[in-house]
Amino acid sequence: MKQRGSIVILSVIILFLFIRLQEESQKEIVNLEEFTEYYETSVADNGGFELIESFYNFERVYHFPNQYIEAPKKEEEEKKEKNKYPTKSVYIVKKGDTPSKIAAKFGMNLNSFRANNPNMDKNLRVGSSVNVVSEDGVFYKLQKGDSVSRIAVKYKVKAADIVKYNNISPKKMKVGQEIFLKSPDYKAFLEKEKPKLSKKELDKKLKEKQEKEDQKIYAKNKKTGESVKKKQEEAEKEEEKKDTSDMEETASSGGGFSMPVRYAGVSSPYGSRFHPVLKRYIFHSGVDLVAKYVPLRAARAGVVSFAGNMSGYGKIIIIKHDNGFETRYAHLSQISTRVGERVERGELIGKTGNTGRTTGPHLHFEIRRFGKTLNPMKYL
Repeated sequence: MKQRGSIVILSVIILFLFIRLQEESQKEIVNLEEFTEYYETSVADNGGFELIESFYNFERVYHFPNQYIEAPKKEEEEKKEKNKYPTKSVYIVKKGDTPSKIAAKFGMNLNSFRANNPNMDKNLRVGSSVNVVSEDGVFYKLQKGDSVSRIAVKYKVKAADIVKYNNISPKKMKVGQEIFLKSPDYKAFLEKEKPKLSKKELDKKLKEKQEKEDQKIYAKNKKTGESVKKKQEEAEKEEEKKDTSDMEETASSGGGFSMPVRYAGVSSPYGSRFHPVLKRYIFHSGVDLVAKYVPLRAARAGVVSFAGNMSGYGKIIIIKHDNGFETRYAHLSQISTRVGERVERGELIGKTGNTGRTTGPHLHFEIRRFGKTLNPMKYL
């Protein structure tokens, strides 16, 4: 009996020495919080646990002959899990950098780089910061009314990819949350939306733009201004000669024209002029009378041949008279007659206004004969 006990004790001692003498070992990282009780007991028994520098993990050393069993490291697993999703980081621009160089440096598509930096200056400044992403795509900030399906349609991406690359639940999306869109339609990001302006702001911008265009046109036509003026004077003299014969014929036929409105002056005369809207020199086929929303009367007896809207003229009335004459009244706010109606000289036919291509309320008045325009002021 004693002999058997001695053999068992001897076997245990030999086994213990064999294990301790092995040069090969395996380390297993164990979470200290989960195994505190086990650790304290093991240390007391001198079971081979030792505290490492981080204090949050400890090692238990197992000795096996010619064998390794490696336990996965928690940090590596977390890093691997994190890298499953695209990331965005900031890069500081250095001397010699260009959008294409930065994009190539980080393996990005140039469109992807530009879409992730919508407010980027045309010329990169050294020291400024830009966004770079780990793979081609765009980080998009959710707006009010957005949903996975709407974003997918708008930017031409797969709804499944939105969920996949962001690990999100469609029901838990929040305004302001940033999500990654894999290879979207970059055109939708690169085309800047037009700012929504109030009427006052829009009018101001249009006025500024018009003033700039006027300055450019004035500079362009400054050299040719004298020749244009000369041609205009020659044209007016020629018209005056022709108008004289027309007036004589009109007088002999017993017909004349009266002023169609009570007006405050002439804002634009008959003949060649610089058009305030079209911004170029064109022939003005009538005369513009300053008359803001005042009653309009027929300049001569005749039959209404047209009453309605016409391109450029806005609301217009055309009256046919004897001897091939025709009068036109344009930019009206109101028409008080109809086609086919006979009107007498001085009869109320409408009201002046601001319709069509104008810069303000006035009356554009024309006199024509057999389709040819005449200077109205010579007949009134």
